[in-house]
Amino acid sequence: MAIKNTNSFFYWGLIFIFFFISCNRGKSPQKVFNEKTPGGKVIATYDNKSPQAVAFFEEGTSQEDIEKRVGEMYYYENNQVYMGGGIKNNKRDGVWEAFFEDGTLQSKAFYIDGKEDGDYKVYHPNGKLLMHGHYDNGICDGVWKFYDQKGKLQKEIHTKKGEIACGTCERCQKISQSKNINN
Repeated sequence: MAIKNTNSFFYWGLIFIFFFISCNRGKSPQKVFNEKTPGGKVIATYDNKSPQAVAFFEEGTSQEDIEKRVGEMYYYENNQVYMGGGIKNNKRDGVWEAFFEDGTLQSKAFYIDGKEDGDYKVYHPNGKLLMHGHYDNGICDGVWKFYDQKGKLQKEIHTKKGEIACGTCERCQKISQSKNINN
């Protein structure tokens, strides 16, 4: 009978872990990783001793092993969150957000295995949408829309997986350069 109880405990533990991960996948990194999150370790500070970077680890794992991180948060010198999100297998995983120094959302992306996958949004400092598009396994795919500071649509680009989308970001410039080199 003791074996059955142990198995039951094991299965309930797995269900709890799956539920925790599933519930936190879409949440803002600020809500998942913060000063109250267990397992946080400041890994870099500013001259005024405020945290510049904090790594989060699973409870019970060595905080010396950077490969065991489950999340990261980076901060401005005024303690405002600059950027943060989940880490899995030493790569970005889940929701990652970046913020302007006043706390306004700057960008939001979803990562799987270190690559953008799904909606990607960038905002103007006034909070209005600057651009919105979709990634499929790290590659621009679908409709990309660009807006002015008032929220008015300026241009729309339709891409097929792997084509240049905006032509201005670092990724699209690299794709453009590699196509020019190969031609």
